[in-house]
Amino acid sequence: MSQIDELVQKVMEAVLVRLSNEAQLKLKLIGTSDSNVLSLISKLPTATLTDCTIEEADVLFMTQLSVEQMGRIANGCPQTPEENALLKHFLKGKKVMVLQEGIEFYHYRQSASYALRQKFEEFELQWCRYGAEVVSKKEATWQLPRSQNQQTAEVVGTKKVWTEAKLKELNLATGAHFKLEKNALLTALAKDYLQEKNIHWT
Repeated sequence: MSQIDELVQKVMEAVLVRLSNEAQLKLKLIGTSDSNVLSLISKLPTATLTDCTIEEADVLFMTQLSVEQMGRIANGCPQTPEENALLKHFLKGKKVMVLQEGIEFYHYRQSASYALRQKFEEFELQWCRYGAEVVSKKEATWQLPRSQNQQTAEVVGTKKVWTEAKLKELNLATGAHFKLEKNALLTALAKDYLQEKNIHWT
């Protein structure tokens, strides 16, 4: 192999390495984690867990979300530098994943009044409208965009959104089957309600 061929080979290898690195989304973990969370994150094919800042990250994965933080971000009123960076992350149209088990309000679902539950369900829905996705350790697969520029054509506002309150209005029987409209969304509280009533959905 001539020197020119060797040089071309090295350049091609460097280009391929750079392209593969660019295809990977930088994922920033916010909050504490356990082996289950790290194992699930490692299975995301298009994201790499990195020690970068919120501003540098393509995807944020939040394992903890306090009631105060949830409300402030939903209302667009950040108070800390981290919350300000998080809101700017949403403004840039970047992905945020929130672990359901780490949402503080979920620990008070049984004791909180109906009005308070409704208010926090609205906050959760607002986060989803901003671009957040609530995921659970129980879910087998999580979806991520293939690249930062590849966004779905549909806007959350144009989709049917099922909340716990809307499902309760249907008075579904325990063990029934619930058919979702195409591209409809279920809030995390709505999913919990269906699971508690042993209602299957497709």
